[in-house]
Amino acid sequence: VATGREVDVLDISRESQERPLGLDLFGRPRQQDREFRELFEVEFASERFFDLQLGKLASEVFEELSRQIIRTLVDRPAIDLSGDLAKVLSVEAEEVFLGLGVVDQVERGDRLPIFDDGGKPVALVEVVDVLGSHLCKARLVEQSGQIEVGYKPGQRVPDIELNTPGEKE
Repeated sequence: VATGREVDVLDISRESQERPLGLDLFGRPRQQDREFRELFEVEFASERFFDLQLGKLASEVFEELSRQIIRTLVDRPAIDLSGDLAKVLSVEAEEVFLGLGVVDQVERGDRLPIFDDGGKPVALVEVVDVLGSHLCKARLVEQSGQIEVGYKPGQRVPDIELNTPGEKE
């Protein structure tokens, strides 16, 4: 703020689709209609607001925005990759379970590269849930090779190209 220099640009996009399965009989208002009308009466950011569907969605956006701001402004300690469990523990379709957790300084939203046994990056994953002291669940963001149990994660990155520097596609 003091320098006026732009530090980062943050963007969050969420979409909510509700498809009611019930029937509308004789113009009777649905729950969705009642909630929409209530939005005109309820105070923004009140306890009742966050009980409504739009409030729940807004809460998710505020939470993610807060994480992005903190990640941008605060230098966090490096992830501890020295433990025996600091590796891919399981791969199930788009989910990857890593032997990293709270103790290792991993947080939800961290993006980590995954390296094969030869040190070549094969994927980029994003931590979606920290499940324990040395356990987290991540989702696959990018993939350039097969992820296997035992592959090693790297330090968190803001964004990563899976090609090595200077390599052309």
